[in-house]
Amino acid sequence: MKVEIVDYNPEWIEMYNQTKELFLNSFGDKIAAIEHIGSTSVPGLGAKPVIDILVGVKKLDDAESFIPDMESLGFEYVSKYEDVMPERRYFVKRGNKTSTHHIHTVEVSNPFWTRHLMFRDYLRTNDDVRDSYYTLKKELSLKEWSSGNEYADAKTVFIKGIEKEAARFISQKGEIAEAEALIYMNSTAPEEVIKECKLGWKRTGSSSAIKAAAIPVMVINSSIGLGMYEKATEEMIDEVLDFSSEVSNCFGIMISPYAEPQGIGELLNKRNLSIKSHWVKLYRDTSPVRNINTDLTVKQIGKEYSQEFANVITTAFGMPPVIKGLFRSIAGLKEMEHFMAFDKDVPVASGSLYINDDTAWFGLAGTIASHRNRGAQSALIAARINAAHEAGCKWITVETAEDKPEKRNPSFWNMIKHGFRIMYKRPNYVKVN
Repeated sequence: MKVEIVDYNPEWIEMYNQTKELFLNSFGDKIAAIEHIGSTSVPGLGAKPVIDILVGVKKLDDAESFIPDMESLGFEYVSKYEDVMPERRYFVKRGNKTSTHHIHTVEVSNPFWTRHLMFRDYLRTNDDVRDSYYTLKKELSLKEWSSGNEYADAKTVFIKGIEKEAARFISQKGEIAEAEALIYMNSTAPEEVIKECKLGWKRTGSSSAIKAAAIPVMVINSSIGLGMYEKATEEMIDEVLDFSSEVSNCFGIMISPYAEPQGIGELLNKRNLSIKSHWVKLYRDTSPVRNINTDLTVKQIGKEYSQEFANVITTAFGMPPVIKGLFRSIAGLKEMEHFMAFDKDVPVASGSLYINDDTAWFGLAGTIASHRNRGAQSALIAARINAAHEAGCKWITVETAEDKPEKRNPSFWNMIKHGFRIMYKRPNYVKVN
């Protein structure tokens, strides 16, 4: 058999959108996220004319419950592939005896989800790599294959190489944008705030470390980006530890799984650091989103709201009052954009963004307890996505706590709902007494 490869067709996006709407209307909240993947999702890339769709769920039981309804919608469940990939539920839609849609239903935390989205997003932003992939596909389409699987296997070496390249590339963008945002906030604080909060900052290679010795909270006592643009050395690690010595019990060294060297965790263990917790690092492109329905009003703010901004952040996270000076100074920075949600004239939630090169970092997002579950953060996420798009960014990055059965994190699912994709769980190494 030969594999049919045709030039890119813009109608593929509309075919995906129609199916997406069908699924969302049919399954509602059981779907955590839905994404167009595969070659038909990459503008300019030729492909087999089959629409591949990822349907993300919170737990695999939700995917199981889809099966009867999916079949009633005309999507055939292919159970034999459970032996090969038990964490996926796979459906096919056929037309004129050929497949028109492939549906892959998995948990959004599954590596299958992350891997396919990173591959797609990298091709969307790297024309040379996209064109090389298209050339390979056209060459392979000229050969005879015993099955479609044999054709797919022939692409594996190229795909695996690009998946690895994509993961490291996107991780670098996210880690460095976060590192630059944090050091910018500390280094631009007024002198009186630096003294009051006992602020400090340090660059070690491409990584950044910040501290606020008066405030024992890990989110503002941390090292980000170590080993991302150059291999971390033992000397670099020791520099960070010297810098953090006065806040060692609450200072987190946050390590991407793509940091070099791969044994960096062992080097930290030897220095009496161990993993205290994990944060989930997420990213998305900057495709704009629709405004969110909420009875709250969202608007961009400046230094005129610096006191209100500081009050919202400290109240939302239960931080000590001493840090308000830092947040007040941040609200006046021109290089950061800040948004606030209001209930009539009362500020109730906030969210900020910092742009580094072509990547926007989202942070300082909080809602006071009395106004949670009213759409404030959804509206603030949408406003910042659109602002990053208008600024010409390609990527957005954010981090949040894990969602665990024993400790739920609605923020994680809110990010997923708004198109953020998991990069990885990032360990936080802290000094052990």
